[in-house]
Amino acid sequence: MMKKLLVLVIAACITTPAHAQLEREATTGSRFLQDPNTVDPKVVRKMTKDFGKCIFDGRAKQSLSLLAVSDYRSIDYSQLGEAGEFLNDKKFMEFCLRRAMTANQRKIGIRISNSVIRSALVEEAYLDTYKKRNEPIVLPADAPEVLPNRYFVAGPTYDDARAVASFSDCVVYNAPAEAHAIVHTKPASKEERQAINAIVPALGACLSAGSEMALDVPSIRAFVADGLWARSHYGSLLSESTGTSEEITND
Repeated sequence: MMKKLLVLVIAACITTPAHAQLEREATTGSRFLQDPNTVDPKVVRKMTKDFGKCIFDGRAKQSLSLLAVSDYRSIDYSQLGEAGEFLNDKKFMEFCLRRAMTANQRKIGIRISNSVIRSALVEEAYLDTYKKRNEPIVLPADAPEVLPNRYFVAGPTYDDARAVASFSDCVVYNAPAEAHAIVHTKPASKEERQAINAIVPALGACLSAGSEMALDVPSIRAFVADGLWARSHYGSLLSESTGTSEEITND
């Protein structure tokens, strides 16, 4: 559980480290034709969602390989190896970016970092696992509140990644149906806001006394998606294990 000052803020959609960053020049080579500050963050969220879906649909195997050697804050490129080459596939990334944008939106540029792509992929990976049924993940009776076998990248983001993972695991453990409902809504929609409101009690319950965390709608969705995918991936591995599972790092 996280150990910082308790601050729970459900705020308007704003750009956070988990979401798209607007820059003067896109990684794909496109350039802004207008001031990036005029771009509606809600529009950026919708584009990022569609961009992530296109990437996952086209590179599912590689996407899952990336998720298996990454955490909420970092990607372990040394372990990812050739499976991560799709991140540098300019032609493919441009294709997905064009699909995610309308003709008018292509007049602007958008830079989407690999960490943002990872957040988008983790949601798509969970949805792909449960695409044949619109019902929440079922947790075993003996499921732990915090998954003990997650992969974490060693380095300066390690402690923060573990804190986020503990929070995400706790939220999904306490409100799996509400978490599932969030990722089945469109970003920046009325339905998303309603689903977020339904999970607020679990958010508060998972923040320990003396903790600090500022949460907006985009970050809540990102945390929830990470927790859901972790349950579907690490949770299944944990249930299959006959021994004691241990946390994985790249040490």
